[in-house]
Amino acid sequence: MASALVKIVGIAVVIGLVLGGGIFVVVSALGVGSDESPTADLPAGGSSRSPLPTVALTPSGAPSSTTSGDPSESPSESPSEKPKGKLTLAAGQSQVAPGQQIDLTGQYAGKDGTVLQVQRRTGGSWQPFADVTVRVRGDDFSTYVVTSQNGEQRFRVLDQGTGTASNPVTVTVGG
Repeated sequence: MASALVKIVGIAVVIGLVLGGGIFVVVSALGVGSDESPTADLPAGGSSRSPLPTVALTPSGAPSSTTSGDPSESPSESPSEKPKGKLTLAAGQSQVAPGQQIDLTGQYAGKDGTVLQVQRRTGGSWQPFADVTVRVRGDDFSTYVVTSQNGEQRFRVLDQGTGTASNPVTVTVGG
């Protein structure tokens, strides 16, 4: 009986050594735990990516400034330094059929969480448009409106808390 127990323990030890050796070979082949870092051949800073150029667009769509990524060049305003409180609006379409969706997007820098009211110019004054509101997420917002009223329709968004209004956008509904 004792010899059978010694044989079982011996077989368990051999199986353990074989499994351990196999795991060691696999781990070594994969390079897990090695001191060689995948960034070892990269330039200082550890990134193989070169800086991307930045382009600021004016409302007409023409580039207003570019940088090549050279640290010695500095644009007058970087994209991450948006002026706080500036409220801008853009329409996704310039012309739609009656009842077609009009996409409204924009930025309100530094005003995350602010709720904006969508307004339409009616009879010479700005009126809330069908109680449509949109919440600013980060610095951006996006919503849509639908109207069947033909002709040029002007929209804007308003921060009712501060009275700040965006630029108006015009969309032609119908032909």
